[in-house]
Amino acid sequence: FQNTKGIKFEIIVVDNNSSDGSVEYLKREFNGKIKLIESDVNLGFGGGANIGIKESTGKYVLLLNTDTVILDNTIKNMFDFMEGEENKDVAVIGVVLIDENGNALQSYGEFLPFKVGINEFIFKAFLPKKLNRAILKNEKVEEFKTGLFQNKRFVEVDYIIGADMFIRKDVIDEVGVFDERFFMYFEEADLQLRMKKRGYKIGLIKDGTIIHLESKSFKVSNNKRTMKMVSFLRYLRKNFLIVYTFYKPFSLVYALMKLFVDTIKRDYSVKENMIFLKSILSESYPTGDKI
Repeated sequence: FQNTKGIKFEIIVVDNNSSDGSVEYLKREFNGKIKLIESDVNLGFGGGANIGIKESTGKYVLLLNTDTVILDNTIKNMFDFMEGEENKDVAVIGVVLIDENGNALQSYGEFLPFKVGINEFIFKAFLPKKLNRAILKNEKVEEFKTGLFQNKRFVEVDYIIGADMFIRKDVIDEVGVFDERFFMYFEEADLQLRMKKRGYKIGLIKDGTIIHLESKSFKVSNNKRTMKMVSFLRYLRKNFLIVYTFYKPFSLVYALMKLFVDTIKRDYSVKENMIFLKSILSESYPTGDKI
């Protein structure tokens, strides 16, 4: 509310069956200011977003993670860009996300993320944490923007990550909402791939600031890494079948290697690595533990 001026908007919050007191807090602090929808089951990112999208009444939909902070009237900047007559073929935009120290974070992705795969499955998986930090150094947002935009206002990318997606509602009506077979991860890539196939553009705009307070830990929970791998396999099987036939065996070899490597690195227990391996085999999400 404080950092968005000169534009009318509605706020829709979909609670995915939380148990941390969020619903009570929102009812107490924002009664009458937001539309709160309570789901009795956790539908994942895509499922929860679909509920909010269907309830929305605006020309555009902005999907925001709960761990984001909007600055510099960014929503108005996004709206103004999309309203430009020369940008009618742009379906989704985002801005460069930053952390609380002003470092650029991942704000977009590739439909076939080979670079990310090298990072995830070689650097993070097998190299020591100190060496990881030295290789994957931070970059200040000003330097990152200079290299990315090169005096342009807009740069086209494959897809915007789900933390801040500003979307034309009529394009969603045309291509459909998120595929709820993706509980978490790659649902935004799948949606925007459908848009790209219809001839729409997707990209980042230079004018805007959103802080993403994501975890800085190199260790992610076993549930999260398993969900990411399962979602990626489902995404490849749906959209890139030839790549999938090669990648599935590699993912199994990777999981087996982690069983041995983690006896030294101790990132995950034998039990966790077995859950990881079985989930890859079945392409089903783990259950029981919290995400």
